[in-house]
Amino acid sequence: TLVAGEEERDDLGVEGVAVPLRAGADSTPVAIVVEVPGAPLLAPGAPRVGLEVYGYALDEKGNSTDFFAQALDLDPAKLGARLDRGGVRVLAKLELPSGQHRLRVLVRDRGNGRLSLLSVPVSLALPAADGVHADALFLPPVDDPWVLVRSAESAFDIHGRAVLPAAHGSLAAAGEAQVLLLGRGLTGKGTWV
Repeated sequence: TLVAGEEERDDLGVEGVAVPLRAGADSTPVAIVVEVPGAPLLAPGAPRVGLEVYGYALDEKGNSTDFFAQALDLDPAKLGARLDRGGVRVLAKLELPSGQHRLRVLVRDRGNGRLSLLSVPVSLALPAADGVHADALFLPPVDDPWVLVRSAESAFDIHGRAVLPAAHGSLAAAGEAQVLLLGRGLTGKGTWV
């Protein structure tokens, strides 16, 4: 009921990104990144951090076209410092047909019942003949404190290189960041990057 509705709430400070990876004949793989900040999850004296993360892609008629689900149990004694400095990053991959979709992401803290529920638009319509569409994924730094959770199906490889994207990038005043730019409609006459 929550996923199919329009309600949005954010008790946990969740961020989500959905980026099409490449166009396919029948479907397009879409990278999903869900980030849950760790500090709010760390209740004093709690022996475990339990999270449930669900994502459902709904088409224009409200029908589910694909989904992912991930249940996590994390030990604060082992991961508390990383959770406090970062959080939990869940990577998933969906296969979606062309058209407009709405990704509904539900994240629930099993310890206290708090939840976040958000919608992320996903457009898999082909750009107009003179149109260009580009999405960006931040790549986390080498010393990234976030706890990464992904299934074997959600491995992202671009030109043979494993890609571990982040939904939210941060830059120091004099720092650098790696960004992966994915575009469609970039092959027309006179198009340049």
